[in-house]
Amino acid sequence: MPVPHSPKFREHAVALARLGDEPIITLSRELGISRSCLRKWLAQADADQEGRTSSWLTTVEKAKVAELRRKNK
Repeated sequence: MPVPHSPKFREHAVALARLGDEPIITLSRELGISRSCLRKWLAQADADQEGRTSSWLTTVEKAKVAELRRKNK
């Protein structure tokens, strides 16, 4: 399993992607991550910051769901 990237690295990657100076595929290669990984980070950032993507839970909601699952076990 790959080592998780730090939240700061993710924020930086999302910020670069939102600038739109480079295609996602080029940026992801330069950062050493997959295109799908960067797209997921973008979708999660949208859900967390703007609530644009209704199919994605926010990070806070994900944490609550995980906590409830642990309690139910």
